[in-house]
Amino acid sequence: MRIEPAFQLAGICGLVILGSCSVAQDAPPPAADPIAPRVRAPIVAREGARKYPPGRDYMLERIQMIREKEGSQRGNYEFDSNWNTFRNSVARFAGAWQYAWQGSPLAKAFNDKIEASNPEEAADILLSVAKYPMNYDAQLDCEGQRIIDQLLRSGLPALFDSLSDPQPMVPESNIERPGIMHPMPALGDARSLVRFNLARMSLARRRGDDLEFARALRHNLAINHAVSRDASLIAHLVYVLLDSNTSQRIVEEQLAKAMSPELLRAAMALIDESKTADWELSINGERLMVLDAIDWAYQTGRFEVIGISEPTRAEDETIDAFVARVGWATREETLDEFDRALTLYTWCFDDNADLAGKAATQTEEWLAHFKKDAAYRKRFTVMSAAAPAIARAMNMEQAARWTRGAIKAFLAAELFRIEKGHAPESLGELVPGYLPVLPIDWCSPTREPLRYKKLDAKADSLGRAFLIYSVGRDGTDDSGKMDPERPRRAVDGGPEQVWKGYDLVFNWSEQLPDRK
Repeated sequence: MRIEPAFQLAGICGLVILGSCSVAQDAPPPAADPIAPRVRAPIVAREGARKYPPGRDYMLERIQMIREKEGSQRGNYEFDSNWNTFRNSVARFAGAWQYAWQGSPLAKAFNDKIEASNPEEAADILLSVAKYPMNYDAQLDCEGQRIIDQLLRSGLPALFDSLSDPQPMVPESNIERPGIMHPMPALGDARSLVRFNLARMSLARRRGDDLEFARALRHNLAINHAVSRDASLIAHLVYVLLDSNTSQRIVEEQLAKAMSPELLRAAMALIDESKTADWELSINGERLMVLDAIDWAYQTGRFEVIGISEPTRAEDETIDAFVARVGWATREETLDEFDRALTLYTWCFDDNADLAGKAATQTEEWLAHFKKDAAYRKRFTVMSAAAPAIARAMNMEQAARWTRGAIKAFLAAELFRIEKGHAPESLGELVPGYLPVLPIDWCSPTREPLRYKKLDAKADSLGRAFLIYSVGRDGTDDSGKMDPERPRRAVDGGPEQVWKGYDLVFNWSEQLPDRK
């Protein structure tokens, strides 16, 4: 079974229910901290108990932050606390899809056969429609087409058309503590809907229906944006996964069978018009939710709510006495460290490259310190579960950003090749006729443009005329070298620094659809 590579990373989302981007920075002395003035004033000034008084309403602050940010961009804006359009659309699809394929004896038999080993493989009916050779089943292909056509006649596409720019999700002001509440059912339904639309895109290519391909692509881009409308890290990372998966399918379809210039231009226009997630809003939304959870845990002693299996606490032992006995940081210290660090982390993708680079360096230094210093790790146990996830979240956001530029560069280079009869000599040749500006390589410390390498299409295993790639975590151009067994090696974490000597190639596919 071929699993979509972007969804192979979905396991990280299980780590971010409680601020997977949680960072506690082992800060150097103030004089040696190059970004302290901007980071700590006024939002992270170290004020201890004055800043974190009992009863501070972090969730109300989160609501106000969302309203202020969106309101400043939209003027008079009516907020929908129920996220109605998006939730209703994906929930309606999920119910219709479940009903349709469970009502099919063929699909039901297939699902029953593999459910015990891997329930995720139920999506294989959609991969069969997409004609991926691995585990391709002709009967499932035909049945999948029938189900897709049935759903398309049901009026669901018209509902998806309304997902142009859904309102942000603003939780109710009377939310109960702790406020770790995400729209998990909606996110899961969105993933299923994206898979469905990917199959629609592939099926449209098989049938030569460019209008249906463009419509399915537009629906996926709208769904991806809708997912990001919840100001939380888990919603942001799900957005990253879905958006990456959509871009990947476009690449695979183009490599399998070249699109017409008209369809390439239509895809480019849709991607240009689509809205991207707001990293800073997501991190700050997560920061306030987790501050609320940490505060609540320290006040109630319910540390299991934030994923901590604490030592046994005597029945009559106060929470403060318990914290002191086990050697944990106090409530105020923990809140301050988390707050300061997460705010720092928002600057890792700041428009100011120098500031972002310094923030990223300090983040890496903290991660190294956290790993080495057992005493520090024990003192901030409440944040320890977040440490392994922060590097992954950083890598995923970097990859997501360069992917958004890479898909535009890829489509522009393919359009150039079709119209000119040869691949461009460099990405610079695409500006300004095909691209307004060169896309940034967000893995590059100095934010240089994405790399490009011309190939002999007859000699390339995938028939590619060029490569578009990022330098990866090592920051060096390795001429597009990648590990076919581990395509994300150039940005993967690990103590052995496995990323060294590898680049992150964009226009690559483990297995192309069969378009012969």
